[in-house]
Amino acid sequence: MDDGDVVAQLPETHPGRFFSRIKPYGSMILHSEELADFADDLARVHAGAQPQEKKPLAALIDLARQYAGEPGIELHLDGD
Repeated sequence: MDDGDVVAQLPETHPGRFFSRIKPYGSMILHSEELADFADDLARVHAGAQPQEKKPLAALIDLARQYAGEPGIELHLDGD
């Protein structure tokens, strides 16, 4: 989904509450209660993103919004 490593580079390009937790070679788990805020943070990045970065960011935003607040849901971001 993210062949250009857009998400993996977020800690370097956009430090913040969620992005600092992204591990390019590890895993990050977000619980459903965090997904709405995560989607909002991603949307801010998406607004200023380069054209080639928009597709993976949009897909992740959509996924986070779809499951935000759903009890028991976790979003796992697994690095290489």
